[in-house]
Amino acid sequence: MAFKLNLGLHKNQLTVYKSPARFNVVAAGRQFGKSNLVVKAASGIALTKDNSIGMVVAPYAKQAYKDYREMLRFIPKQYIEDTSARWMTFSLKNGSEIMMGSAENIDGLRGYTLDWVIVDEAAFCDQELWEVLEPSLGKQKGRGWFVSTPNGKGWFYDLYCRSQKDKEFKSFHFTTYDNPYFPVSEIERMRQNMPELMFRQEVMAEFLEGGIVFPHLGEIMTSTMRPPAPGHNYVMGADIASTNDFTVLKVFDTGDNHEVLHKRFTARDWGYIRTEIYTTCKFYNNSTLIIDKTGVGAPVVEDLQKMDCAYLGAPKHGHLTVVPIVFSSVSKPQLYTHYIMAHENRTIRLILEPITKKEHEDFLMTRTQGSTGYVKYSAPKGRNDDTVTAAALAAWGLEKVYGAGSMAGPFSDEEIGRKPRKPIDPTNQIDVDLLIQKMESKQVSGFIDDEDQNILPDYGQESK
Repeated sequence: MAFKLNLGLHKNQLTVYKSPARFNVVAAGRQFGKSNLVVKAASGIALTKDNSIGMVVAPYAKQAYKDYREMLRFIPKQYIEDTSARWMTFSLKNGSEIMMGSAENIDGLRGYTLDWVIVDEAAFCDQELWEVLEPSLGKQKGRGWFVSTPNGKGWFYDLYCRSQKDKEFKSFHFTTYDNPYFPVSEIERMRQNMPELMFRQEVMAEFLEGGIVFPHLGEIMTSTMRPPAPGHNYVMGADIASTNDFTVLKVFDTGDNHEVLHKRFTARDWGYIRTEIYTTCKFYNNSTLIIDKTGVGAPVVEDLQKMDCAYLGAPKHGHLTVVPIVFSSVSKPQLYTHYIMAHENRTIRLILEPITKKEHEDFLMTRTQGSTGYVKYSAPKGRNDDTVTAAALAAWGLEKVYGAGSMAGPFSDEEIGRKPRKPIDPTNQIDVDLLIQKMESKQVSGFIDDEDQNILPDYGQESK
């Protein structure tokens, strides 16, 4: 007993609604009519597909309630069997059900078998939402619509790109200009008053290269790996982790602020991590180490400060120059703000490396709700920002090497020769090849079975 309903969608909304694709991903500018499309499409699908079960999901409960109220006004009362404002649900007379959900409570969306789902402002939900909804649609070969203004290049962007390799996906792109009912004069007013990058993302619905936080990645990622040069000073940024996340080491030449070395690894014991950091610092002319000391990093940093050799029995090469950083709600945003300014001013260069590029594109800047409204920087939930943090630590260190008020460089070779520099002690530089020859390869790799040889403490226990 399907009902007919005049949805009143404009032509571009109607194109999305009538799409035969199983999954439809819509990137659209503000005031295109995204929420209007969500409400009317959900109503139309439920009323024309008897005995179906569907869900409309919004990033926040308040927005989900707004969509519920709009749907309550839109669906004719004679088609509604029952409705609950408390649970935000509809039971229709053709046997269909509509549920409203919020991405704030992902666990509350589990356990359903759905015929269809529509996500409003999907880019502002966590990736876990897709991981929960996809199985819910599997049994019934259910359909999905994901509608949003872009927000960096997170999971919504990945979903948008799926149409290039998966025939079940279809992607749509609309700007605010594609809403025939929104005055062009108002769009031009926004163009005049909004920052260019914001206009491109919010109105033109562009997925910005590098996201809105790091939009100049194409200019920044032009450096290449290179060995240490005699007489040059180096800074290493280190973001450490043991098993779940990644340890990332990034080394920069203070002469031209170019990244010269990138290392990233995971599932390694603390012994391997310590040895890797020590040997890399010594190899790059005893580079200054800027390292995160928060949480699990604290005992590792303390041991690094005490080390004068790579491992038990190795030749002594002296202590490291370690600058520990403790992250807080104040210091961490300041660190990232400093790093963002380095990108804006084009004063550093990164190695063109795919993981670093992707994590910078995913990186988000959000302002918390409430009267304080402080800025929070982080990767989207379920993704990593280890390369961003390591690079930010190194960028902060580049400034501190000189003690200047702003980041040094980049400098020409002639300027590097004139710049006062700290003297380099050649005995501090490790010959890594020779070191490997003098020790067992398993020791270099951190896989030491003999407890008597393993001088590196287990940081799951109290350090001795």
